[in-house]
Amino acid sequence: MRSSPLFIGESCRPPADDEIEVSLFGPGVGECVVVHLGHGEWIVVDSCCEVGTTEPVALSYLHALGVAPESSVRLIVATHWHSDHIRGMARLLDACGQATLVCSAALENGTFVRLITALDQRPMMESSGANEFHRIFALLKARPASARAATPKWAIADRSLYEDQARNIEVRSLSPSDAAKTLALQELAALMPRAGMPKRRTVVRTPNENAVVLWIRSSGRHVLLGADLETSANSAVGWTAIIDSTRSAAGRADIFKVPHHSSLNADDPRVWSDLLVADPVAAVSQFASGTKPLPSKEDVKRLMARTPHLYCTGSPTGWKPTAKDHTVEKTLREVTRNFRTITGPMGHIRLRASLTETTPITVQLGNGALQLAA
Repeated sequence: MRSSPLFIGESCRPPADDEIEVSLFGPGVGECVVVHLGHGEWIVVDSCCEVGTTEPVALSYLHALGVAPESSVRLIVATHWHSDHIRGMARLLDACGQATLVCSAALENGTFVRLITALDQRPMMESSGANEFHRIFALLKARPASARAATPKWAIADRSLYEDQARNIEVRSLSPSDAAKTLALQELAALMPRAGMPKRRTVVRTPNENAVVLWIRSSGRHVLLGADLETSANSAVGWTAIIDSTRSAAGRADIFKVPHHSSLNADDPRVWSDLLVADPVAAVSQFASGTKPLPSKEDVKRLMARTPHLYCTGSPTGWKPTAKDHTVEKTLREVTRNFRTITGPMGHIRLRASLTETTPITVQLGNGALQLAA
């Protein structure tokens, strides 16, 4: 299967009205999923930017397809507030004036807005995406109060975020659970900066536990987008809460965005047995930073035992570290634990299939994306 950039020639043909498309982008640190729901309607899940630019890859791709994002994007979903998942999202939201912003209900509290505002005013403090969220909420505030997209929609387990009954298509959030929301709101209140408060990490409990998992269904297809949701010892949160819910997604998905770069702590075997068809098409974004790039050889072996159709936006083993100014790096690491050096290409996995019939899924790979093998 040939791997090449997808922004040229025939690859820039937009999907047909009756086609679903799931495009996963990843530059090594960051992730964005662009989904066509049929008839020229799109959603964007998370955001990342091409290396060396501030342009969200979702905008670049939609423009390359000849799609007008200002009128075609229905939802922009921030699955959680880690900076590598929302980089460029304010720019994206500004360009998609008709899109409704979707955030985890774990942030549905005035405390979160006050928190990110306070943190944005504290220089050199680790913000885990607080700066980007500050710009996002400023944009929403500037929209006319009468505008349909002026306020966020809050995702929680078993909530319909978008539905077209005439075409029998729906986007539904499967998380966070009520318990995850409660825990997150308690922690956000405790994190509000106070006079004399020492510098600390913005988040103690991982935002991954509150990530928004999406279920997309049509008459012929189901898609599961796993965000960065993790498993948990607490059965009321994470993947266990989704799987054990009596209101869980109906049907089984044949397209799966693997959660959290294939990390073991995000992989529940029951997701594969209870929510997915046998041998689904699975896409994962690589994480090529830190001491252990993902997916590791062990991750690939584990996932290949569950499906032979496993694709990744890039190969971490092919990445080389860049030269670093260790004095600058030391200073940055003193004030942030989320500092990352991004050096890779914007890998692209594109999946297209019929919305109405159970037909084969077409896979195209670009800019270093590849099919994984054990």
